[in-house]
Amino acid sequence: MKHIPLVLGTAAVIAGLGMSGGAQALTATKKFYQNATGFCQPSLPAFDGNIRKRPTAVANEGTSAAFVSCSGPTSAEDTTGVSSLNLVLYNRTAAAISVTCSLVDSFTAGGLVVPKTVSIPANNRAFFTWTLADVGSPPSMQWANFNCGLPPSTDVGYLFYDYTYDIGA
Repeated sequence: MKHIPLVLGTAAVIAGLGMSGGAQALTATKKFYQNATGFCQPSLPAFDGNIRKRPTAVANEGTSAAFVSCSGPTSAEDTTGVSSLNLVLYNRTAAAISVTCSLVDSFTAGGLVVPKTVSIPANNRAFFTWTLADVGSPPSMQWANFNCGLPPSTDVGYLFYDYTYDIGA
């Protein structure tokens, strides 16, 4: 009896499975959450004196506006798309304020920049939300980077988003 080498036999089985038709890719969704302390820092050394990293936020503790840059974590290996990104900011003052943050959807310089401005009520929080409608598809919002101009007593709290990844067929 002639033996077929294991490698050739395995290759034949894999080829046969690929030709069986009807196999569809399966996906799953994960929710990702990260406090700003883990992914934000002052944009320039000039803002170092105003920005304080606390366990649950990055705060402008100064008396003038300061900018922070944030780069959210992602998985380049299994992300097939992010449907929305949510950046949460807090206003610790007794009056409503306006804050502008820009999504930079790229892992290199020169990426897509999508600014948004929201009003944050006194002693409250607000959500900056970017969706595929804001950026188009592609890009997929896989690279979540932000730049925010923080008025005094304003905090970047956290980022959360759902991403879809391929789990096979």
